[in-house]
Amino acid sequence: AMAALALRSARFGADFALYAAPAVAVALSRLGEKARARAAAWGTAAVLAALAVAPRVQAARAGSAPIAIGLDESALPLDAIRFVEASGLRERMYNDFETGSYLLFEGFPRHRVFVDPRLPAYPPELHALLGRSDLTRAEWDLAMRRFGVDSALLAYAGLNRRVAWWDPETWALVYRAHDARVFVRRSPRWRAFIAAHEIPATFTFTSAEGAATVPLARQPASSPVAACEWARRTGELLFELEGPGSAGARAAYERALAPSGCLAPDDERRLAAFSGALALAEGRVAAAAARLERALALGDGDVTTRVNLALALERAGRSRDASAAWSAVAARATDPALIEKARARARQ
Repeated sequence: AMAALALRSARFGADFALYAAPAVAVALSRLGEKARARAAAWGTAAVLAALAVAPRVQAARAGSAPIAIGLDESALPLDAIRFVEASGLRERMYNDFETGSYLLFEGFPRHRVFVDPRLPAYPPELHALLGRSDLTRAEWDLAMRRFGVDSALLAYAGLNRRVAWWDPETWALVYRAHDARVFVRRSPRWRAFIAAHEIPATFTFTSAEGAATVPLARQPASSPVAACEWARRTGELLFELEGPGSAGARAAYERALAPSGCLAPDDERRLAAFSGALALAEGRVAAAAARLERALALGDGDVTTRVNLALALERAGRSRDASAAWSAVAARATDPALIEKARARARQ
């Protein structure tokens, strides 16, 4: 019966294979039993048993479970799925069909799924849409509006051309990790969520290079993120993409710190200490001292920040202030070698 269905539609080919495999395996086993002697059969069984047990012993020695039957999670964006679950983004969420089979298995009937691999169940209109590679952002957004989509989860983002079709003026990027991306439509319902999670980036795609992350040069008009916080997030993105020597990251950090008290206190304190350490490494000792003093004034308790400040003051020629800073390091440090070094520098 399954073979007849498979002949009628390729959709049932996998089902036929699953049903047929046990029957074929049993038949081959019976033929094998008749064809070989009992001793040979036992020898084959011993070899098969050894092949089956050896990997389990190796796994146990490595600290893993000797027997584990579960889903291969390597191809699934599980962290991104947990993020959209926790954030309530599953209700009207776009997904590519590669991920749809898992979402359908994991979420039904609590969640609807945009598309899954049961392709004959979907109308030709959707096949035509997902089969195109030449859509503009405006055309894609029109289609998403027609389907009522207000969030999106895209996997395999490095080679997924659709990752570049979400216009940042309309869609906020709120998750970017591993090989998954999550977008949310800019609407009043998600305004607070976007303010907390938006990442200042968009994407381009070429067949030769795949997808590329592009920091947004201009903040979208409807973005609810404060300008100083947008600058801080831009600096973090540029630092990740371009490395510690990024002039763009440094300029973004300066914009973020320019209005004192604009950032959240913890973020301002951490960024001031980090920016001060960068300035010290670049030899901008006056700027480093100002940033590090600001971090300490905001409650930074890290001894490293005090060491950096002492070094910056020392190199800036502010001997008295440097001596006081080294004394503060000696009073707060726990490493005996650092305490002795700080005391010696304080006496100079």
